[in-house]
Amino acid sequence: MSDSSRVYLRRGDSGALAEASLLDGVSLDAVKETEALWQPFLVQALEQARAAGAISFDLPEHKHWDWLRKARCALVRQNFRLLGVVCDGEMQGLMILRTDHTSRLVDTLGEPLVYVDYLAAAPWNLRGLAPVPRFAGVGRVLIGAAVQVSQSLGWSGRTGLHSLPQAESFYRHTCGMQDLGRDDNYDKLRYFELSAADADTFLQGGSR
Repeated sequence: MSDSSRVYLRRGDSGALAEASLLDGVSLDAVKETEALWQPFLVQALEQARAAGAISFDLPEHKHWDWLRKARCALVRQNFRLLGVVCDGEMQGLMILRTDHTSRLVDTLGEPLVYVDYLAAAPWNLRGLAPVPRFAGVGRVLIGAAVQVSQSLGWSGRTGLHSLPQAESFYRHTCGMQDLGRDDNYDKLRYFELSAADADTFLQGGSR
């Protein structure tokens, strides 16, 4: 059973606000339906991008993610949650959260936080694959949801994640997360974290 709340995205062609639903508790059937939509678009868009001369560096780094496999793993574990954003009847983004991680910031070292294990927008919302993305703001909505989950657990909005290189600017500048450097124990990806104060700023519309 999923909880649903109203959120807003922006249409890529007009910039107009679009009402969407944030789902906390996406079912495996919903993920199957999502993959049936995402995968054909992704395969075709990748072929077109490569034919136009795009190199691997230009293509989304998470293009190989198998969301069905990830969802199956997450839905049988206690400390995992699967969230999604639906607009115009289609899943516009998915996110897997974990609640078994702790803060790395000096002031809150060892205190619990919500960890974003995976986050991705639908392929038609990615600039590297769509000339005009259908919707903007999917990532921001999902990070906001992670912060709110943290708050609901009594963790003051503390949120952490490891970022793929292409997303570092988004987490650093758009979300206002603190960059704690490369993690040698996690494929040398950079680790980012939102403190309680940063989380409040983010929810109030700060950091772009």
